Amino acid sequence: MNRKPLISIITPAYNSEKFIRRTWRSIKGQTYKNFEWIIIDDGSKDNSRDIIDSSLRDKRIKKIFLKNNKGANHARNVGDKKCKGDYVIYLDADDLFHNKNSIQEMVNEIIKTDKKVSQVIFPVITASGNNRSQTYCKDKSFRIDYPENICRTRIRGDFFSITKKSIVKQLRWPEEYYGMESLRHFRMYEKYSLIYVNKPMMIYNDSHENNQTSAANLLKRTKELEKGTKLLIHRYKNVWIKNCKRTYGRYLFKLSFYQALQGKNGESWRTLLRSALNNGPKVDITILVLLLIIPINLRRYLFIKLKRRISRVY
Repeated sequence: MNRKPLISIITPAYNSEKFIRRTWRSIKGQTYKNFEWIIIDDGSKDNSRDIIDSSLRDKRIKKIFLKNNKGANHARNVGDKKCKGDYVIYLDADDLFHNKNSIQEMVNEIIKTDKKVSQVIFPVITASGNNRSQTYCKDKSFRIDYPENICRTRIRGDFFSITKKSIVKQLRWPEEYYGMESLRHFRMYEKYSLIYVNKPMMIYNDSHENNQTSAANLLKRTKELEKGTKLLIHRYKNVWIKNCKRTYGRYLFKLSFYQALQGKNGESWRTLLRSALNNGPKVDITILVLLLIIPINLRRYLFIKLKRRISRVY
């Protein structure tokens, strides 16, 4: 590919008036200039729409305004249909590129890949410098094939990716399951490999309550998280048991945790026992046992107050 590939940056935005200008400065300041920024306002109730409409002016920006709030995954699906790039990057409205060369470095990595690779993924750090990604391999970069890419034996956590548009067009973000992007990713990993490069490319903002991983938002969506996790277990149980039993135990633990936050004590205890019998995370199981023996209101209150300290649990 002699020309510089066009990069589509897709950003769902909901009530992002405090962050959206900063995110644009991060994009505009990139040394790689051949991009389109597709920003989808998902029915914001604050001044996000006015800021996007009047303040963000650049021919590379495509603005889409949705009447009703339908969630980030719906907005991403809208963006996928509109994008024209050779490669796609998903950057939320409150997040930033790690440095001014991030897009260039991401492009450098993905153009080297073969047809069996769908994307290249990179670690994510928070604004305070904490790492949301873990790797259990000393190599600076490595290939991950199926089924290791759904077992996550060498990596775990959140990652920032650049994906081939030809692959993106085959997929759909799960609108009906809040926070369960793994349903999409794992479908992709059944057919394609990925490359992991151990160099941060994105700064994640988890410091505000509008963030979808905030404790308050997670509590509102535990029913959807439970359903999505059950679906993942149904699809991949046999693969996990055969290849990575510990991963099966970990997802059973997540399911038990979401059930516990809904007050489904009986179901949660039974699922937790299955997790323990399948090499589930021992420390996390101990924490959940302690949560299960206290009243549901106190349980949910402690989750909100201590969420940052026990983020490893869910």
